[in-house]
Amino acid sequence: MQNGYRLVVVDTPGLFDTRVTNNEISKELVRCISLACPGPHAFLFVLSIDRFTKEELDTIDHLKELFGKDVTKFVIFVFNGKDSLEYAGITLENYIKKSPVQLQSLIHRCGGRMTTINNRVPPKSKEDDVNNILSLVEQTIRSNGDKYYTNEMFEAAEKVYQSKIRELEDKYGKRLAELELREKIRKEIEEHEVFPNKIRELEKRLTELE
Repeated sequence: MQNGYRLVVVDTPGLFDTRVTNNEISKELVRCISLACPGPHAFLFVLSIDRFTKEELDTIDHLKELFGKDVTKFVIFVFNGKDSLEYAGITLENYIKKSPVQLQSLIHRCGGRMTTINNRVPPKSKEDDVNNILSLVEQTIRSNGDKYYTNEMFEAAEKVYQSKIRELEDKYGKRLAELELREKIRKEIEEHEVFPNKIRELEKRLTELE
């Protein structure tokens, strides 16, 4: 319980874990959504204030592929490392203005919902940060008309995503087969070119022996 709210926080699987297949990730995401029954009211996208990797910045586009374009209505950016901003005497808003354009665009597409949290202070001192996050969650719920993200919404988006995956696999599968065939033909041509040369060389040697 937090400020009268019953909070359920679900840690989702890594979306860029190369050891896990897309199907496994999709199944785990469905499970995560079901744990937040009746459905998640917000997706907290946690980033370090000190660095932004390309993979992290690409995550929103990946989320849109997995969850559908409406997922941006539920995303809240949470930057850890609030103490770094306080030490530099700069606000989060001004810091973001100097951040990569891609990050600024992502935040804009997600309604500008963002806040910071300091992980280096005692739990009691984090209360204000937690309240700021809850306030953004409340705003998100109101802006979405008290709606939450449902399994049905995910399943519809997942069908589109899997369809795109199959199209890409089919496209590049054919391309790979074509390249393999070309390589096979090239080797056969080389072998046929080499074989007559060897015959001519042997005939020449036999002639010399005579």
